[in-house]
Amino acid sequence: MGIYCTRCGLRVSWKLRDAARRAVKNIDGSLVFDWNSVIDELYLELAINQ
Repeated sequence: MGIYCTRCGLRVSWKLRDAARRAVKNIDGSLVFDWNSVIDELYLELAINQ
């Protein structure tokens, strides 16, 4: 399976768990949840795989 858009049907081969793991960053010893960077990566992969 993977992550997909219910509106347009585009799919990315990532699992949701993997995307969430990519969002967690260690910045100066603190864990930060950076979902924006993951969304940017997903859009890039979608654009490449169209």
